[in-house]
Amino acid sequence: MFRLLLKPRNVGMAFLIALALSAFGGTDHAQAATACVPGPGDRPETGLQGDVPLAARTVPGGFQGFWCHMNKVGQNVLFNRGTYGATAIWGPCAYSSIRNPSDPTLPTTGVYVLDVSVPSNPTTGVLLRTPAMLQSYEGLRAQNGILLGSGQQLPDVDVYDLSQDCLHPSFKSTHQTPGYAGLHNVQDNHGGWLHYDGKTFWGVPFIGNNILLEPTRVDVHAVTFDDPANPVDLINWNRLQLPPDIRDKVASTANFHDVTTNFDGTRIYMALYGGGGFNPVGTCANGMMIMDSSDIAKRRPNPQLKFIKWFSWCDQPTAAYGDGTSASAHTTQYVIHKNGKPYIITTDEGPALFQVNANGNCLQRTYSRLIDISDELNPKIVATWNPAVNDAATCAIGAADGQTYYPHYVGVNNKSHMSQVLYAAYWSGVRVVDFSDPENPKEVAYYNSPANPALTPATASDHSAPPIPYDEANCFLYTGWTDNGLEILEVTDPKYNECLRKAATGGGMIAVNEPAASSNGKGNGNGHKADIQFSLTAKRVEAGLGPIEGNLELSDQTNRTTIRLNEFVSLGSVRNQCGTVSVGANAVEFSGNGQFNGKPASFRVCVQDNGEWDGGPAHVALARDNGQGLLRELIREIEWLDPRWRDHDPHIRKSADQFYLTCTAGCSYTVGGAVDNGNRCANNKQGWPNRPDATEEPPSRMAALLAATGPETPVAAATGHQPRRRGSRADASLQVESVAYFFRAKSARRRSQSIYRGRVFRVHESARNGRCCCAGHRCRGVSPAVRYQAHAAADRRFPGRLQCGERHRGDSERLRWPPYPSGCREHLRDGRRGGYQSRRPAGPDNEGRRILPNCIRRAP
Repeated sequence: MFRLLLKPRNVGMAFLIALALSAFGGTDHAQAATACVPGPGDRPETGLQGDVPLAARTVPGGFQGFWCHMNKVGQNVLFNRGTYGATAIWGPCAYSSIRNPSDPTLPTTGVYVLDVSVPSNPTTGVLLRTPAMLQSYEGLRAQNGILLGSGQQLPDVDVYDLSQDCLHPSFKSTHQTPGYAGLHNVQDNHGGWLHYDGKTFWGVPFIGNNILLEPTRVDVHAVTFDDPANPVDLINWNRLQLPPDIRDKVASTANFHDVTTNFDGTRIYMALYGGGGFNPVGTCANGMMIMDSSDIAKRRPNPQLKFIKWFSWCDQPTAAYGDGTSASAHTTQYVIHKNGKPYIITTDEGPALFQVNANGNCLQRTYSRLIDISDELNPKIVATWNPAVNDAATCAIGAADGQTYYPHYVGVNNKSHMSQVLYAAYWSGVRVVDFSDPENPKEVAYYNSPANPALTPATASDHSAPPIPYDEANCFLYTGWTDNGLEILEVTDPKYNECLRKAATGGGMIAVNEPAASSNGKGNGNGHKADIQFSLTAKRVEAGLGPIEGNLELSDQTNRTTIRLNEFVSLGSVRNQCGTVSVGANAVEFSGNGQFNGKPASFRVCVQDNGEWDGGPAHVALARDNGQGLLRELIREIEWLDPRWRDHDPHIRKSADQFYLTCTAGCSYTVGGAVDNGNRCANNKQGWPNRPDATEEPPSRMAALLAATGPETPVAAATGHQPRRRGSRADASLQVESVAYFFRAKSARRRSQSIYRGRVFRVHESARNGRCCCAGHRCRGVSPAVRYQAHAAADRRFPGRLQCGERHRGDSERLRWPPYPSGCREHLRDGRRGGYQSRRPAGPDNEGRRILPNCIRRAP
């Protein structure tokens, strides 16, 4: 049985880097250099931040890549088809599109479905070739079990259902946006956004001229998929519907470029693609438009978009960038920062995209903004960021490279608790910027992929353009590269990767089919089941930021194999094939060095905790509040007394924990499978004759509780409730919150006092030393029920140590279930009845679920 812990997200504030204040009255927090200090295994940049100098691109074999505090987990080049489009992820699946295929009829054109259940080896599966999927770009999205692709420069929108099998999406419909219904030039979905509920698609055409010259042209349209098989065009909107004064300010720019929504869909945020490069007449027609979309979100009849705010980049100039009109507003992304405030992240695009020379790069002066929209009528730019290669003072250096550098699209580490922004920065690669302090961003990691010899020109480097989906459960970045295809990346600094701060502890027994032989020559060759005992602990010290410490011991008696691992090399999310351990927030993979039968060897280990209280659908076990977590554990320990709680609680384990170990050097040995609680005498499924679910084992959290509190700490004390002494009047009326296991480790001959299901019993200390605690004279005067409970408690505390075998099977068989009369529940409000005491918890628990009452036998 395992316990996995994930340390709190915020582990400290780093030093802040800021630049000068503006002569225009605005504050400029754009960063001049990276804050990433290279470590072992890094290959840092050799020039300006974000620059790929010509000298680095013309070495033998082509550009070898730059990276700092990032590494590649897995890659698929997608048959070297090139022109990567965009990426969407859902469950163990990823979806990769192609943007501008040279030939739509080629057998590799379309959206590939990839199996990423083993992140180190993403494998291609089916190819989606419906009309929009042939060349989908930024409009490729997966939300709420729906995959949507909008065709770039096409009128088509394709919808697939992922809810049954994400590896084999079920096609639902192809819908044509109303370009052929009398509206001029709307048959294009360059930018697109699928709302989080998967039911509303916002498409932004990127074609046409001045809206005053084309008054019927559409700027943004909404298509609803309440029934994915029958899409409905809900609204078509353009700027002529704005108030006249606002309309006149923004009419001179041809197009909006991107759109995003807030979480409930009642607001949309659009980037107006203006600026001097494309709109010399009205350069301030460049910025962000906020519109009220409540009518669409709530499916009101005759829906309308209602104007809220036009925020031009000219409204808040900065020192380094002037009035911000040299580049065009490109993308918008709505987030909630970890400080609780809503923000919009924007990027720019512009002349440099089409003028790869000194003039274009220096004219662009592009950067990213973080805009506080707490007061949506008065948005405020609180920070800007760009790599140094985009600075006005150094732009000529990047321009001489003949490559385009600028933050293009973005991703975030957590859209509702954002602290990091992930930039796809074209030839500057992927940049990870810490916005923990919103006003002082700093770059903490970057990755620029090596050239793909099959596609990348000899004097060039590859580039990353599309949005970056982030796998929050495993802390992986899904990045798209024009030549290199899909690359899965991770940040290697535990300060900025919470998955590297996981901790695992536990142990138990594994029953596996023994192979015919093993490397030590002791294999029995008959394939029978062998009992394997193990215990482990692995974590980073120093609040999760320091080196990895711990220990793993495994004993395989059948093969006469002993394994010890005590020198850790890595710890983090599962990325490799690990037998029955699957990728997820409740799993951890670590590797290290140790001994195999006394000889040096290296190992890779994966464990999965399927019994963790996860707090929600993400299945993440967070050690945010120790007392709160213990309270939940205690409630769960009681809950298995009544199957009605267990069967309807989505957070209670439905399957066994999993363990996997393989020898990677110095030996040849692999073992894995479901974890048993250890000693059979304490986990006898046949010992519950009247239990409704007699085929299932009661989940135990004993090891987890003591691992969290320490053997000297009363569990009840951590929840704010003190255990009462035996015989006290209040002893028989303990609330659920105070029912706990209480161990005090004393000398070998001292007895331990335990509080278990409201009863007081004693467990002899010899159980801790591997002996049967109820043997011979030690069992004198101890009832079968107490003997069973003593064995269960001791075995959960020290899994696998008891050597009782099946000696006390009879103890559990003599237990009655439930341990109180069935009629007891009828007298819950009447106090004591027939020697039983009613117990009613104080109220609902933290999850809003009413804890049902039960009855317990009064202490003698």
